[in-house]
Amino acid sequence: MLHAEPPRDVIFPEPHEQMESSSVMCYVFTGQFLPAPIFHRLLAACIARWPLATKKMKKTLDNQIFCGCGVFQIDDYHKLTLYFSGYIIFMRVTKQGIKDKTPSSKLCIEVKEFIAKVLNNLIGYLGHSLKFEEFIQCPEYNGESVNINSLIPVAKLKENAEVRCNFHDNIIESNKILKFWFEVQQNIDSVEETCLSTSNQTLPEEFQTPVQKRALPPRTKYHAFFSYASPDIQWVKKIVEELETDHGFICCEYDRDNTPGTPLITFADDSIRNAYKTVLVMTKKAFQSGFVEHEIQMAMTHACNEKRKCIVPVLVEDCEIPSYLKVLNYVDARDNNKSSIWFPKLLMELEYKGKQVIFMCCRYIFLMNGIDVCYFEMDTLWIIAISL
Repeated sequence: MLHAEPPRDVIFPEPHEQMESSSVMCYVFTGQFLPAPIFHRLLAACIARWPLATKKMKKTLDNQIFCGCGVFQIDDYHKLTLYFSGYIIFMRVTKQGIKDKTPSSKLCIEVKEFIAKVLNNLIGYLGHSLKFEEFIQCPEYNGESVNINSLIPVAKLKENAEVRCNFHDNIIESNKILKFWFEVQQNIDSVEETCLSTSNQTLPEEFQTPVQKRALPPRTKYHAFFSYASPDIQWVKKIVEELETDHGFICCEYDRDNTPGTPLITFADDSIRNAYKTVLVMTKKAFQSGFVEHEIQMAMTHACNEKRKCIVPVLVEDCEIPSYLKVLNYVDARDNNKSSIWFPKLLMELEYKGKQVIFMCCRYIFLMNGIDVCYFEMDTLWIIAISL
């Protein structure tokens, strides 16, 4: 189904007595430019979070995944339809029910914030300087193709109780279409343009706690073991706190987690074997430390045994990198700003998604391995299952 265009009833669902849809939230990229790989990886992130919705086709249940579109089963009653056309990403949440069939505003907001956060991380990693603005599609629109005149800026909706749709020349009550994606009870004087910058977007307070713990790979206790020299401990503690408190990772570092009386070497060896990744904090002091050198060798041995990438080098300051580490791509954190380009890269390195179906639209198949992406041009489309 990956080569197939989405059916019309997926993009524009027919009215049903047991189903209602939210308004259509749109991210319109300025400059009329949206690289297709960004949307492809957004779909992959959604597959990792929610199962694909299914629909009975003839005698089989088919996953609802198409060229440039995916439908996800958020819970027993809600579905998310995510698709893109040109330089615009669209999303709609539908709910099935008898007495209560109105989509949950809280759920829609959570979906919107998740999509925005993933896009921020992807843009930060790929190094693009892209921006997008939030629009909502006029509820009267059901055309075959996208028309920018049917989209109403969210900023305009929040500033006015009623707005006119330029495409249909009709009047719309702002709260009726804002209510799914925003807390309309709050007085908002102005809305700034949402930017896909290199920063890692912060979620609203109501979604920050409690942070859901991320899945651990089999046979591991931690997402990350930190290998560092003692003078760098404050930098490590700051990053560990951010990873655990705001992003749900489980980390291990000697100063906090070592049991009294346990030798450093024993603790390091056990921790590396039980960690999904070893984060190597590269500084001048680190490469002067015999303990760090031992941990590097242990991590490299572990990588060979596991037959996967286990070391995540993070360059914190200018220093001479040993030749045996130069073959590894490192995260450049020399700007000492956790919200800049490098921190989203670290998040993606530590994220474990298990076995995942990776797919593509158009003529490219992309393989995700951590944050590494390889492209292969093919004459036909394929579905590839890989373990990250």
